[in-house]
Amino acid sequence: MSSTDAMAAVTHLRRPGTQQGQHDTLLLLGVGLDLIGQALAQDSYGLTFTWPSRAQLIKKYNMVTGLRASKGLFEDRWATMGDYYADLFAWALHPAQWVRHQQVAEKATANLRTAPSFSATARHAALLDIQALTQATSFRIKLVLCATHPIAPAHRAALRPFYQAARDWWSVVYEAVLNGSRRALRPDVPMAEFVAMMTAIEEGLVLHYLSSPQSFDRSMERLAEILATGAMALILGASAPEGDAEPLSTLCDRLLSYPSQP
Repeated sequence: MSSTDAMAAVTHLRRPGTQQGQHDTLLLLGVGLDLIGQALAQDSYGLTFTWPSRAQLIKKYNMVTGLRASKGLFEDRWATMGDYYADLFAWALHPAQWVRHQQVAEKATANLRTAPSFSATARHAALLDIQALTQATSFRIKLVLCATHPIAPAHRAALRPFYQAARDWWSVVYEAVLNGSRRALRPDVPMAEFVAMMTAIEEGLVLHYLSSPQSFDRSMERLAEILATGAMALILGASAPEGDAEPLSTLCDRLLSYPSQP
């Protein structure tokens, strides 16, 4: 699958070879995401949504284009609503749709190398990334779908490239931080697992904020401070000065285990 063309993720069309590149296909996906965004906006914290119906899609399409299309426009492309939903989710989560998230990572790499205050720069990067996540309709859809059991295979397939891309973007940031400070991850903390932990901290805090903003004084800046604190604690705990190859588990056993009883 192409990493730069989100339409490459749209694979449930009747004729993918010709219909992926059609403007009407893109419009139908776009209006679907808009309808879900509108449903989310009706809820104060944006944690519920309703999948749009075929009739709603065509009505919205006609409003956007000024045309009078019928349901045949949709049915010519997708055999079922399930096929459309699978394509909508895969298209919305494709890495090419997350340009803003990628840009935050790229700017953080440059800023953390030169900033006089690491903590202030980390808080600023955390705020920008949180804003990018919370303003993305597809992120909120992902939170809801990941809470279902079992997660549909099509949704799992869409999530894999999203997390792979995020891992690639942020690995560059963390490697730059470690290299610049002459530190390295401890031998029992691989970079892939470190990035997964960082991602889990951010997504968990954002989910907490969306469901209970009063816990953070309804302040995204406060949320960013907590995320930055967690990230700094994790990066210091999971890394060591160059030449120190002591595993994290051994370090914790040495420093945190209770003294043996006489």
